[in-house]
Amino acid sequence: MSVTSVRFYQDENVLGGLLSGTELSISTLQLHHSYHCEGLDELRALTVNRSDSARKETFCLQVPPCIPPYRVPAPPPGLSPVALPTVPVANATITPSPPAHQVHTCDPVTLRCSVQVGSAPVTFTWMHNGREVARGPILELGDVSVGHSGTYQCMATNQLGQDGHRVFRALSPELALEVTPQGNWNRAVAPGVGESLLFLVFLVGVVVGGHQWNNIAARKHQERAPPDSLAPPEEGEVLYTHVVSTKQMG
Repeated sequence: MSVTSVRFYQDENVLGGLLSGTELSISTLQLHHSYHCEGLDELRALTVNRSDSARKETFCLQVPPCIPPYRVPAPPPGLSPVALPTVPVANATITPSPPAHQVHTCDPVTLRCSVQVGSAPVTFTWMHNGREVARGPILELGDVSVGHSGTYQCMATNQLGQDGHRVFRALSPELALEVTPQGNWNRAVAPGVGESLLFLVFLVGVVVGGHQWNNIAARKHQERAPPDSLAPPEEGEVLYTHVVSTKQMG
């Protein structure tokens, strides 16, 4: 028997057309399927129906699903073993939405955690002020309040090795979130400004009123004060105040 062409199957689906070679390269991610091939030889005349003239022989290769430790059992002689790479998690980061770290009450806030590398499955754990609050890659805070303020951190973990006994962790940098009440600053500042202006007006009134009162008191004091008495004459000075002439009675 002379095999002239080969056809490969994934489960019951044909992988491409007829091949002249006897090898098929597949991705390691497709090893959880069942594969088989069939070889065709055509020894009869071409005028005969191809389906009747083709004698088929099937060679089956069963590949089991990939489970930890992620290595397919030893292949048949002549084939190389296939091993899936395992990568620990690393470089966890938090992406906030909206991006601003300072938000107002009732603003919708969503935090997303991701890792740069890491073999699946990866578990994400959220912490708020050091306490675990949720799990999963996305943390929905919804309409935030002042109580949502604080620091947030995400921890990513995956388990590798035989039976998953090796646990790897990646901790993201802390994200500080500050929630400020809407309008509280204006309501707090406006009364303070009003009180300051009122005190300033009162102070100006006191100063002006005191100044006017001092002026009035000074004028009244000047009106009521007696005229200044004559100063005593200096030495060598003759002061004539009043002269009365009298006649002697003879």
